[in-house]
Amino acid sequence: MFSANENILLRQHKRRVIQYIEATIPENALELGTAVMVMQVSCRQPGCVPLETAITIVFPKPPTKRKKKAPAAGVAGTADKEEKKEGDPAFPKPLIPNLEESRIGGSFKTRILKPLADVTRR
Repeated sequence: MFSANENILLRQHKRRVIQYIEATIPENALELGTAVMVMQVSCRQPGCVPLETAITIVFPKPPTKRKKKAPAAGVAGTADKEEKKEGDPAFPKPLIPNLEESRIGGSFKTRILKPLADVTRR
């Protein structure tokens, strides 16, 4: 269990690492809702690093294109209009070059084999 001071330090390290990552993401991707999550994970299995940093970048889902369907024949003034999706939604190009998850609205996950306190900008 962490003490209050350890929790405060951990949150500070987490914010610092998130800032490092967000500084590398294009502004338009952040404005569309890209989120960065950082966690310190412990492992007690033999051969694994005791503390590592897990990073997930979650990209927004692209807007879906919808095709409006005409009302059924003989039914005038129908309020319910069915909509049908046209293919899988995607941004025209990735929000981050060469990262397909940023084009289709997925998440990118990676690990740094160090505790949060030891993670640097490099």
